[in-house]
Amino acid sequence: MILDAAWTTDGLNVSTSRVTEAPAYASGVDNPDAGYAYVIDWSQRYAPNALADLWNAGYRVRTAEKNITLNGGTYSRGSLIVLIGRNFEKRKTR
Repeated sequence: MILDAAWTTDGLNVSTSRVTEAPAYASGVDNPDAGYAYVIDWSQRYAPNALADLWNAGYRVRTAEKNITLNGGTYSRGSLIVLIGRNFEKRKTR
């Protein structure tokens, strides 16, 4: 992990607080038994890594041309869509 940082001998004119633990990020699959497709929100930090991993594994991936609202959640434009039917053989072997 790379952390951007800076150093100064001047006093700070902003309020700061000590970080004592790493933030917890949501993970996992919201709907592991999806029947049509899986969606990965492009605004997630590791979405580009997920796309590369999916391509390297031979999956076909589409992208959303606009925001998607699904089951009360909103997915940003550019979100990844992995259609189960287009990737059925991959899913059976996993």
